[in-house]
Amino acid sequence: MPQHVPVALWEEFQSSTKLAHSLLQESGSTQLCLLSVLAQQDGVWSNNTLSAIMSNQTPQTEQVHEYLELEGATLLNMRIKHLIKMESVDKAAVLAKMCSEYPGYEGKGNFKQTYLLCICMTKSQEQLMEEVRKDTA
Repeated sequence: MPQHVPVALWEEFQSSTKLAHSLLQESGSTQLCLLSVLAQQDGVWSNNTLSAIMSNQTPQTEQVHEYLELEGATLLNMRIKHLIKMESVDKAAVLAKMCSEYPGYEGKGNFKQTYLLCICMTKSQEQLMEEVRKDTA
């Protein structure tokens, strides 16, 4: 998931995904649901709520919950892993924390563990222990 995709390429992706998803849905297949959600946006990383989260702004809780529900746990896990791979661990930590605090993802995914891993990679041991204490309190 590169940060910037050329407009013509993105539009072709959107069109192809929409058509393929529609055809597969007619036969009862939901295999392209994740790509379909992604293709509905103006770009891979262009969602306003996602941008706000990534820049440490605090959008309204309702807005964050709507975004997290729309994206789904699988796509969000992929985003977080990509951010870690691209050495944007601070951004991965923010997104993982948002996901771990979202009631709709209780028991789904490993967002809390990923968040703590990000803390291990970027913060001091004291900060990590504080986060663990919050979780057990």
